[in-house]
Amino acid sequence: MGRHEKSSSNSKRDRSSSSRQRHRRRPDSGAESESESGSPSKSDYTSDSSPDRRRRRNRHRSSRRRRSSSPDSCSERDRRKSKRKITDEEIKEYLAKKAQKKAMRVAKKLKTQTVSGYSNDSNPFGDSNLNEKFVWRKKIERDVQQGVLLDEYSVRAEKKKQRERMAEIEKVKKRREERALEKAQREEEMMMLQRERARAEADDFEKKEEEFHFDQSKVRSRIRLLEGRTKPIDVLTKYLDESDEFDIELDEPYMVFKSKMPVSVAIIL
Repeated sequence: MGRHEKSSSNSKRDRSSSSRQRHRRRPDSGAESESESGSPSKSDYTSDSSPDRRRRRNRHRSSRRRRSSSPDSCSERDRRKSKRKITDEEIKEYLAKKAQKKAMRVAKKLKTQTVSGYSNDSNPFGDSNLNEKFVWRKKIERDVQQGVLLDEYSVRAEKKKQRERMAEIEKVKKRREERALEKAQREEEMMMLQRERARAEADDFEKKEEEFHFDQSKVRSRIRLLEGRTKPIDVLTKYLDESDEFDIELDEPYMVFKSKMPVSVAIIL
């Protein structure tokens, strides 16, 4: 009995050891089968390198490209682009608002009591808000959208712009004064020319007036000669004038006494 039990126990041990060995061999055999199945054979290489296989691959790639260029993909791209545009616009709007706020702060800081010597109460423009700095919001928004930096709306940049504007205003004032001086000189020259013309016209008028009076005196002298009411100046004029205008026969001077002799004698008697 003891021997039989020992033999049975030995047989059990042999069975368990054999089963363990089988279990250990199975993964090795699986690995070998996997290696055998995974290792490409010469026939597989020939099939992969065949032109049919290449054509299939090219067709597969072309189909993928067509799918990627389908309207659905285009719509997705458009959506992405639209999203990007919206974000860019939002960024630009944010920058524009920031620039406007910055410009308003700068305007409050640089507010002055007078502008070019004018105040809110006394100015030729009738503007009660002359000293308040105007902030052009739309222009700022456009400049920011065009790529102008926010540093352009700082206090230093605004002071620089003010200096440039004041220099330009001074230049304009200087040109205006020069134009006013030139205008005054031209007006003075025109007045001098007018006076000279008036003086020349007056001289001509005086000459014409003298000629007229001289002609009238000659006419009066001729009339007196014709009517026998001669004066010494009329006789002198007749003899000095060589024209036939005074071609009138005058009586001798003694004829005056001869014609008046009987009367004088009668008076004496």
